[in-house]
Amino acid sequence: MKSSTSVYLDAARFLAAFVVFLGHASRGWATGDLFPTYRAYDQTAVIVFFIISGFVIAEVAPRSSMRRYLIDRVTRLYSVALPAAAITIVCTVIVAAMGPPALSAVFPIALPEETVRLLASLLFVNRSWYLALEPTVNIPWWSISFEVFYYAIFLLFFYFRGLAARLLVLAIALAAGPKVISLLPLWLLGFLLHRICASDRLRVGPVAASVLLVAGLSLLLVAPKVAWHYPMALAELTRPMLYADYCGGIGFALTVYAVNALPDRVWPSLPALTAAIRWLASLTFSLYLFHFPIIVAVCALYPSAPTDTDRRLLIVAVPALVVLAIGRWCERSRLPMRRALLRRWPG
Repeated sequence: MKSSTSVYLDAARFLAAFVVFLGHASRGWATGDLFPTYRAYDQTAVIVFFIISGFVIAEVAPRSSMRRYLIDRVTRLYSVALPAAAITIVCTVIVAAMGPPALSAVFPIALPEETVRLLASLLFVNRSWYLALEPTVNIPWWSISFEVFYYAIFLLFFYFRGLAARLLVLAIALAAGPKVISLLPLWLLGFLLHRICASDRLRVGPVAASVLLVAGLSLLLVAPKVAWHYPMALAELTRPMLYADYCGGIGFALTVYAVNALPDRVWPSLPALTAAIRWLASLTFSLYLFHFPIIVAVCALYPSAPTDTDRRLLIVAVPALVVLAIGRWCERSRLPMRRALLRRWPG
């Protein structure tokens, strides 16, 4: 992968998580629509993750054994999912015990049911078919379930041959349900995009790449309007924003292809900026899974008006500080987890 493409993907990954964070912080019950623009793009930002995920898997899978692929995925997920579960439990108790009536109406919490929701989320089956079993105060967990199904389908297709493997793929697809499978082509688009970017025969010149970059950014910008004006007719089987999802996903894919096609001399050499982007990108998964329960807990602990300045500052600052404090440690904890699993599963 070209260095410029890698840096662009890292920047996009962090910006997508940041847009989701500010979009959720802008909910009416939280800050009274503080950042309406970010709120409009929070779903599109999640689709960016799916494209990047498929692209990254295409980069690492060919040089990984099935054992290494599986261990890498498990440790990547649980290094952040387990701390996120702990944060979710603490925030759920706070909201249940101290949440004002207006907040409790938005987040009705029944503690026995929350146990089921958390277990389903830790097993990543919380969005199978018509389920919506992510924790009440951690809505972003929905997309992780989608991605884990894609990992499983890819593993069977890439590392196994024969009828039994194909039947297992079908079984996993049936277990996932139409809503999850409706976004699988976007994940696969990310995988295909890596193959295209790696092929010199499919590379365009700088002018065409610039045109594609503008076109891709334009599709990303209009994606929320597509959702408003063209809702999915079969939303109960797929997603109500499916057309917008594909508009944003294809748009982002075009930008990645364009950035990869542009010559390196187009991009200034800024080592300090590159290092900062890499560091911020290392916090992406933690920011994505930690922020929402903390926002809801802050609302419970500081039950003033959503437009109160101090409350708004706390809602933005507290999740950010928690992520800065423990996010990098959580994401790096996958390294000892990986070593432990490799020792227990030699091969």
